Amino acid sequence: MTGHLRRWKTTAAAVTAGFLFFAPATAMAAPETAGAFALKATGPIPIPETPANVSCTKDTRREIRSTAIPIHIPNVGSVDILNARCTRNSSHADVASGDLFNHQLKFRLISADCTRSGATSKFVGEINGQTIGDSDFHDITIPNLIRVRINETTGPNRDGETVQTAVHITLLPQNDQQEDIYLAQARCKVGNRPVIPEAQWAVLLPLTAVSIFGVAFFLMRRRQESSGLAL
Repeated sequence: MTGHLRRWKTTAAAVTAGFLFFAPATAMAAPETAGAFALKATGPIPIPETPANVSCTKDTRREIRSTAIPIHIPNVGSVDILNARCTRNSSHADVASGDLFNHQLKFRLISADCTRSGATSKFVGEINGQTIGDSDFHDITIPNLIRVRINETTGPNRDGETVQTAVHITLLPQNDQQEDIYLAQARCKVGNRPVIPEAQWAVLLPLTAVSIFGVAFFLMRRRQESSGLAL
């Protein structure tokens, strides 16, 4: 009888383990898979991501959007109608228009897109009256003032994301101080397949199989023992 009880406890422990291991661990924030902002500046005149930086993960179920009304940058100029949005598999940012550096740099209709499938794009409708479109990356320089990088692709960054920037403005350094302004930036982790949210069943089913096996083993052993057979 003692042997039967010991074997029953061993089998029950194996069955129970299948469920105990299913207990969720401490939740950790999922890494970003896509994100965007329409305006950001670093340097003597810092400007945080505007509109508020949107960030999506594999767990994001709906599109996240953010919009800002015209923004004035002290001693630089203004930009109008900024949008940023993302899903777990793509991101987009756009700026309707801008007038910077005492009218020396004017632009309109700029945007950037990034998708995990690998499809990316940058678009600059017009800069200082010149149509740009989705042409390859190139620079425009206003002597002794700024360098404008158009349709720039960088990355992967420290988070493993490809970064698409429609317009990247660098004020030529003065007194070792450099100001960088990013307009319409979209980023994403490029992969071969879209992100599929993890489901609890992916963990539950294998563990349930262990439990079923344990019960079957217990019943089979009891049947053989009752008939006088040994395993």
